[in-house]
Amino acid sequence: ELHPLLCTAPGNVERQFWLDVPWWTANAAIAQERWNRWMLRRRRSAARAPERHWDRQALRQCHRPGRHRPNGRGRRVFDHPGPSGSGKTTLLKSVAGFEVPDEGQVLLGDQDVTLSPARHRNVGMVFQNYALFPHMTVAENIAFPLEMRRVSKPETKKRVGETLALVELEAYGVRLPRQLSGGQQQRVALARAIVFGPALLLLDEPFGALDRKLRESLQLEVRRLQRRLRLTTLFITHDQEEVLIMSDRIAVMDQGRTQQIGTPADVYDKPVSRFVADFIGESNLIEGTAANGQVVVPGFGTLSHRDAPASGPVTLLLRPEAMRVGEEARDAPCQAQATVLEAIFLGLSVKLRLRPEHGPDLLVRLPLRPSDPPPAAEGASVLVGFSPEDVHVVPRG
Repeated sequence: ELHPLLCTAPGNVERQFWLDVPWWTANAAIAQERWNRWMLRRRRSAARAPERHWDRQALRQCHRPGRHRPNGRGRRVFDHPGPSGSGKTTLLKSVAGFEVPDEGQVLLGDQDVTLSPARHRNVGMVFQNYALFPHMTVAENIAFPLEMRRVSKPETKKRVGETLALVELEAYGVRLPRQLSGGQQQRVALARAIVFGPALLLLDEPFGALDRKLRESLQLEVRRLQRRLRLTTLFITHDQEEVLIMSDRIAVMDQGRTQQIGTPADVYDKPVSRFVADFIGESNLIEGTAANGQVVVPGFGTLSHRDAPASGPVTLLLRPEAMRVGEEARDAPCQAQATVLEAIFLGLSVKLRLRPEHGPDLLVRLPLRPSDPPPAAEGASVLVGFSPEDVHVVPRG
């Protein structure tokens, strides 16, 4: 028997799609999956239109096939930070099975899952809005992936209980999602994603809707849980601070392409491009001119650096915490006078925005202790300096 269903095609166009399945199994999910497969065959046979599929076109350059497979040891959190529109979510959907890339492969270990539906990939995912079923209790939400896998009821009950204990929600199993706080809902979504023992965990900006204090607490909690379960995790975020807290390795993305891959320390201290230097953390980017291994920095004099080119323009990166102000700057090899434009108290530190006589404004972050005198006031003239050892030469191109 054929049963007509309305499916949403690209461009939000509803098309009638016939299913040769019994009426009691015909549903929108099956129809949408078949429609997606039909669209995949169509994309392969039709000429591509780059202006319509720019995100997937750019995604081809994101990774070489098999480059970032789950490592087998299951201990790493791999983070893909990037600005809005850089292709983070498209990448995550391709790994999860919600999108099909135009080219290349999606490998989980040695298994090619490029054309496998999402339910066959053994991948857990925590969505940005958690996507909890509002009519189900906490325990029923967590049990749902087990029921879809036809796990026996005794085993389901056992696993749900263990997972609730793991996320410290044993007393909340009978509550509905609307009766939980944002942090508790996030824990339920995480529990549902790990209860069936996935090979890979995907996190799509799961802390974006939480306040700062709760977000920082849950970041560390998820980090401890990931290490305890030895679960390889792919994490998507645009929060640079979150990147450094959560990740073992980072792949910075822009315009659908990976700009740099490395540890948090490498990406922070040794960015390979101006974009990465500016995107990860706060930065001071100073333009200079190289000649005979020396770099002339307007207002600060000349410095020697092992990575300086033989000649031509050069961009120097100085992190705010590497800058020295006042008496500490008198011993710095590179010095300049500057005016304090802003002095912002941050509790453990103070952030200054300085305007030197030459060059762009500079950010300076100074640690604060109770016994320290107050920092320079706005409008004051101060001495600012830095050491060549704290400078990173940003490659051009």
